[in-house]
Amino acid sequence: MEEDREYRDSIERLAVLQQTAQTALGEARQQMKAAKARREEQRKSATLTPEEEGVLIRESQFQKAEYKRQERSWKEKIAPLQKEITTRETRIQELKTECKTRSAALQQQLFEQFRMLNYRGEVRTLCDIFEQTVHKTPPAGTGGCAAPKLLQYAYLNGLRPIAMAEF
Repeated sequence: MEEDREYRDSIERLAVLQQTAQTALGEARQQMKAAKARREEQRKSATLTPEEEGVLIRESQFQKAEYKRQERSWKEKIAPLQKEITTRETRIQELKTECKTRSAALQQQLFEQFRMLNYRGEVRTLCDIFEQTVHKTPPAGTGGCAAPKLLQYAYLNGLRPIAMAEF
């Protein structure tokens, strides 16, 4: 799902759209700053009539409102794509969590089924054996190595190992 072409394309389209929006809004902010500086110069250079001052105020208000409209428009364009990607990412995370949970449950089930015979003839599961350790849970792969299998074979066949080595 993470490598799905449609998903990857959506991520790329979102990045392009966000960059385009950022550029367009940045240019609009620059234009607003330039217009503000021009209005400030007009106010400083001459005494303005109340009508002229009103025109400058309305121009400023219009530019701010126009900027807000642009901002809202870009958000409306980005939101559906962002929602689609977020939905997919949420599903991916749910599946990863489910996979981890199932894997851990299966591993636990395997540990409970693996029964070890000791030299006294006592049978215990790996879970019982590792319950007395710090981590309480057997490491993955426990019991599948050659040494435990060889010991198991020896005890089942009445043999008493005197030495063992692995390399």
